[in-house]
Amino acid sequence: MPCTICQQNGHNKRSCKVEIHYDYDDCGIECRINPQDEDDWQPIEPHCLNCGHSPTDCECRRFKAAKWFDEEKGKWRKNSFKQLIFRFSKKIDSVSADRKLKAVNHNNRNTQQIKMSSAVQSIKVKFIAPTHRGECGVIGNKLYFPFFMMGCCGDANAVVKVQELKAPKKINKEFFQKIATLLKLIPFMDWDWSSFRRNILTPNREHIQQEMGLDEFFTNRVMNDLVVVLNRWDKMSDEEEQEFITQTGGTPVSHRTFFTERECEF
Repeated sequence: MPCTICQQNGHNKRSCKVEIHYDYDDCGIECRINPQDEDDWQPIEPHCLNCGHSPTDCECRRFKAAKWFDEEKGKWRKNSFKQLIFRFSKKIDSVSADRKLKAVNHNNRNTQQIKMSSAVQSIKVKFIAPTHRGECGVIGNKLYFPFFMMGCCGDANAVVKVQELKAPKKINKEFFQKIATLLKLIPFMDWDWSSFRRNILTPNREHIQQEMGLDEFFTNRVMNDLVVVLNRWDKMSDEEEQEFITQTGGTPVSHRTFFTERECEF
């Protein structure tokens, strides 16, 4: 029988040493983050299958219960609306203070930020939807990333394909690496940096700054010049980069230097 804490076999909750982290989704439902897959957010509160909100905030005409993981019971549950009314009448606050203290931010920052009711809340992502097929943007939980014939970026009539990605819950270096990898896998096509910056980056300026622990200088660099490093993410190896520094005394721009070194040669 799997452990009720981490859902892995070989031990029980008393001997479990896996640290579970928590965060809130876009509808304010608290989720546990699967330690094996940080993109797997498992809701631990009752919520509506249709709108994603809690029973008290449901925006549907008819509440439809979704599955959620009951940590007290160690199993997945799905309550009827009547059961939830009874549950919430006996339990005012379903989120414990302990879990709020454990709701830590997952990223590569040097300092972990702990999410507490008394602390500054994490800034959630927000996006602008594309106005036509030739724009990057997010609709629902999908990020649409169009590719164009060379020299025709932004022209809806020149779109060759539109890549659909899962909309990110966090915009950080890992997300940028995914975009850079996508660009590497689909060469010889243009992509629209303008709409990517307008619809993805600009609405999330404060989120990116908080998530990556950047000061104003590096935040402005991301907003204005990220296109450079996306197009040449790993063009140089570690050895080649070090050789360049040794021979020229300068620092080449790469994913290793773009976010940390003020003096880079673009």
